[in-house]
Amino acid sequence: MRNLLFIALAIAVVTGNSACGPGWAALAISRADRAITEMEIVEAEEYAPYEYWSAKLYCEEAKYKNAYAQFQTAAEYGERAQKFAKQAKLTALEKKDLIRKPPEPEPEPEPEPEPVKKEGFTPNVPKGRLFGEPEEGKIPELGGGE
Repeated sequence: MRNLLFIALAIAVVTGNSACGPGWAALAISRADRAITEMEIVEAEEYAPYEYWSAKLYCEEAKYKNAYAQFQTAAEYGERAQKFAKQAKLTALEKKDLIRKPPEPEPEPEPEPEPVKKEGFTPNVPKGRLFGEPEEGKIPELGGGE
């Protein structure tokens, strides 16, 4: 009786696991197709072309691999297609400004520095004359010299 139960359990496990690959791959491809449809609605081809085409091509390759019973690879490509499609959708929405980002706070303007006023400070310039002005009665020399 024990042997019969063990054999029945072993058969159930083996046959149950054999159908897991195609189901997993089909689910991944189905989710990728749904994500691709969502990204096409938001015009991701225009706003996120790299992610758009990556998702499309990975999904097509997943369908191809699934048709040739390469279920593990098909499932992996389906998941990659889904990730690229989601990223394309988010990028397109951000570029179209449909996702509102919180506004960045504007930096406060720096206050103008006040001129330094030192009491008792006077420039060392003779009164009535600024730098470069000739003294009264003298003609300045314009050349370098000799």
